[in-house]
Amino acid sequence: KIMKSYELTYLISSNISEDEAKIVQEKVNTLVQEQGGTPKKQEIAKETTKIKLGYPIEKENIAYLISLYFDIEPEKIIIIKQALKEEPSILRHLILNEKPIRKTKKKIRKILTAPTKESEKSKKNKVELKEIEKKLDEILK
Repeated sequence: KIMKSYELTYLISSNISEDEAKIVQEKVNTLVQEQGGTPKKQEIAKETTKIKLGYPIEKENIAYLISLYFDIEPEKIIIIKQALKEEPSILRHLILNEKPIRKTKKKIRKILTAPTKESEKSKKNKVELKEIEKKLDEILK
């Protein structure tokens, strides 16, 4: 089956202790593993220290920020989302699909060359506006 890479970032309530926050974190890790996910890496903001939120979430201004990177089948994400909603100590969560980084092609600059004989001929063949006006005057008279 096809496994895709995901990033799960969630905020844990600051009303609980650091030890309880680590227990919630372990619950989330085991949830992902029970669904067949393979964790890649985990990032905790400043070793489970509290961060100040930009605006209050559920009347809280401080929370623990945790990010988890893992591979899992896309169908299992729905189950993980539902379990995260049911966990009372998780204030918010966000699951992002990690897209592989594409290598961009290098742009090749065009080198300017000296004018060729053909381009010089085309310049000579161009007729000036005054000459056209003279010919029109002759025809109309």
